Amino acid sequence: MLATKNQNQGLTLGLSLLGMLLCLAACSRTGPGTLLAGKKLLEAGRNEQAIIALQRATQASPTNAAAWNYLGVAYQQAGQWTNALDAYGRALRLDRDMIDVRFNLGCLWLEQQRWPEAKSELTAYLLHRAEDGEGWAKLGVAQHQLREAAAAEKSFQAAIRLQATNAQAWNGLGLLQAQRSHWRNATESFRTALKLAPQSRAALLNLAVAEQEQGNEAAAVALYRRYLDATPRPANWEAVTAVVAALTSEPGRIPPPEQRGPPTNAAPVTNVSSRAVAATAKKSQPALQPPAGDVIKSGPPPSGAGGVDSRPSTSPAPARGATKLVSRPATPGLPPTNPSAAALALQEGQQAQRDRRLTAAVQAYRRAITLSPDMFEAHYCLGLAAYELRDFSAAAQAWATALRLRADSADTRYNYALALRAEAKYAQAITELEQLVKLHPDEARGHLMLGILYSERIIDVPRARLHFNRVLQLDPQNSQAPAIRSWLATHPG
Repeated sequence: MLATKNQNQGLTLGLSLLGMLLCLAACSRTGPGTLLAGKKLLEAGRNEQAIIALQRATQASPTNAAAWNYLGVAYQQAGQWTNALDAYGRALRLDRDMIDVRFNLGCLWLEQQRWPEAKSELTAYLLHRAEDGEGWAKLGVAQHQLREAAAAEKSFQAAIRLQATNAQAWNGLGLLQAQRSHWRNATESFRTALKLAPQSRAALLNLAVAEQEQGNEAAAVALYRRYLDATPRPANWEAVTAVVAALTSEPGRIPPPEQRGPPTNAAPVTNVSSRAVAATAKKSQPALQPPAGDVIKSGPPPSGAGGVDSRPSTSPAPARGATKLVSRPATPGLPPTNPSAAALALQEGQQAQRDRRLTAAVQAYRRAITLSPDMFEAHYCLGLAAYELRDFSAAAQAWATALRLRADSADTRYNYALALRAEAKYAQAITELEQLVKLHPDEARGHLMLGILYSERIIDVPRARLHFNRVLQLDPQNSQAPAIRSWLATHPG
């Protein structure tokens, strides 16, 4: 389905037909045809070809805000978040009144689970488009994730008043009702959402949980089985299967299943229960694994005889592949701390990261953090995945939070310094590294990075020599020892 927005559905492609014709009239000969070709390719779901055509359109007419907005949509549907943000930003700089770009940005931030940013953009959009029910539903998602229950409820109700067929709004309203244990009302809301969107896994699972909470176990089992029959198989299939088995053998003794999280490119699933994971599910839960930390832990390789390279040991990879359409952002979940569900989300993220599905990993880690904000491992792993995606700001923020939870973690502090260095925040990086070697005097990699920063960025030769010499004392066989000795020879102290 095309993730574009008009007054009825999806992301906006920008202008009305009349506005588009006026815009095209101002374009060059190449611009209009290429822009229309890109639009058709976008509507056909051929994102790669659409991107090429729309790039040509923006090159031919760089002041055409609509073309930049189209290009942003194409990038967003292809999972190229950074490029999408840049294109939307160009569109807004060219035409501040193109308010539909705000909607697109809001959807992008929802996709990335950046709730404050999503709320800001959607609020700006609704100031001009207060009659758009879909906009209110998406704002409700962001508010719910920010634990603004009263505001979220108003947004969902506004969405339903304006667009009674909005399944997302009904599901969101049901979540809020379930949060207050108003299970009868929640059941009706989930049932309405499922009627409007029969393929919605979120509404199906939520309705099953609501029925079970009210003692309607037969109805709950039937709904759970429908959920289990979905294709592709849900990521929490085993946990739900265990609950169904327990319900059919010992009715009433097993609480609803916890969310393990959605598979990539599938509609998200949100469990409204705040109870612990079913005992049978707990037995099959893998043990938590400590953060690998080997993505960027080690020091940079030497650049040759003349100096020391400042690159991380492992080059961060760009984002790969597309995720679900931006017109279907993550469904809100309940805010209470839920360590068991958070552990499952953490494991899902670690597996996704091992499979090089980095965007899915980031989403899983953020879900784990939402469920258990004090989970050190989730913040640490989020930093690793964000760094590999070259989102150095997000990586730094994740590791800064992890440090507040575990200030003595050498790996975390070192990685945090690397992220700061990648953002060109050299003074802050040095501060963290000096703290690292103060707490852990034998950390050769910390001394090595300090030597690099003092020699290449701050230009403090005495301090650089001090730390480089310390590296040689601690690790004479360090892979960068020849480069260090060469530098020391050419920079006598």
